[in-house]
Amino acid sequence: MGWARRGLFCLFIAAAFGAAPATRPGLPDRAALDKAEEAVRGAYGKDLVAITPGERQRVARRLLKEAEETRDDPALRYALLRNARDIAAIAGDAGLALRAVDLMAGGYAIDGLAEKVKVLGEMGRAARADLGPAADEALARACLAVIDDAVRDDRFEAAERLCGVASAAAERTRRTTVVALAQERVKEFKALSQERAAVRAAAAVLKSRPDDADCCLKVGRFACFVKGDWDAGLKLLAAGSDAVLAAIAKEEIAGNADANGQMKVGDGWWALAGREAGLVKQRMMERAAAWYARSLPTLTGARRKIVEDRVRQVEGERLRAMQLEPGLIAEIFDGQEKFDRLLATRTDGQVYFDWGKGAVGPGLPKDHFSVRWSGYLRIEKARRYVFRFVANRGCRLFVDDRLVFEGPVLTPVRNGQTKAVDLTEGMHGVRLEYWEDTGEAKMQWIWEPPAGGGEEPVPASVLFHDWRGEVK
Repeated sequence: MGWARRGLFCLFIAAAFGAAPATRPGLPDRAALDKAEEAVRGAYGKDLVAITPGERQRVARRLLKEAEETRDDPALRYALLRNARDIAAIAGDAGLALRAVDLMAGGYAIDGLAEKVKVLGEMGRAARADLGPAADEALARACLAVIDDAVRDDRFEAAERLCGVASAAAERTRRTTVVALAQERVKEFKALSQERAAVRAAAAVLKSRPDDADCCLKVGRFACFVKGDWDAGLKLLAAGSDAVLAAIAKEEIAGNADANGQMKVGDGWWALAGREAGLVKQRMMERAAAWYARSLPTLTGARRKIVEDRVRQVEGERLRAMQLEPGLIAEIFDGQEKFDRLLATRTDGQVYFDWGKGAVGPGLPKDHFSVRWSGYLRIEKARRYVFRFVANRGCRLFVDDRLVFEGPVLTPVRNGQTKAVDLTEGMHGVRLEYWEDTGEAKMQWIWEPPAGGGEEPVPASVLFHDWRGEVK
């Protein structure tokens, strides 16, 4: 199994089986924050009152980048993130605003969920027609994603507020698919609210009758499939009145140290997911993927392919919830290096092309063109990565807006050039720019995976772009 895929499977194990929460420092004191705010306003000045949505988005991204690079001044980092959040919200970029909140919540002891609900609510109240339907769609989808977090934390009042914001934003788009998605999720939330009332009643019964199988089932299902509390929920499911659920819960509790047992548990959750819908189905499929991940190292042949396909399916759903889709956005331009005369936009799964003397695409030029690929590179393990660039004629790579490689003329170097780059775990913004003059055209982005086994094209499994197709 390739390293990138192993990293993916580790992602599911962590998501489904949980990880210890990190300790976060409290907010800096008021004096330090005021001083940091002054510094931000002094450094950015007029940028903080940018006029157009596009200008505001660019400013917010600059502030986010600056915050990520600020490690030794907690007050300044927080001020940068706060300004990025607010400017992104005014620009109507819900995804960017929530990324700022995630960074705030990851580095400081704040209530990240409450911050998200507040920001999205303010964006809904301040919605402007000039931002267009794309901004409303982004707002609706962001709300629907955060609703899951609110439900998991048993904060149904917050989820209900988000349902209202999502519904209104979806209606403003006048896009049938977006409206239908919001309606479906709101309907699901209402059903969960009703179930929650029944669960509370069942929990009260269990205090006096802990062996009541029907009540164990109700409370156990809600704990596992809504709140994600598997430790408590599995014990209740094992004692519950649903024989199938009880059996698989007992299998989980028993341990299953070998691959056959782990795959059996995964198959059990996968089969059960087929009879469910919505959030419960999603939770079951994620649980199945986590157990499949444990079994994979020793699987071969057809069994392995089935498991990999199922994990890939679940990963696709998780990425869509993060507003990410596979592949990089490719912009094809007329001319070399200026990147100003856009001809076409598409999505490429990876960058490994040898066009020869042919065109870069249907109806596109054979000579004197350039391509910019933009999106995200997911790194599952922090370490030094060696990239190889093979091109006729030249290329450059930016990681998190930092130029890490530039080869103006690579054509004479048949095997390309390499560059070692230290990368931390997580998502990294990438921008790969390529230009060609005449003759044969080629652009190949290769890396040396940490698991060894020789070089390979940077795999499609680690390359993503924002679902709205925005170029970062």
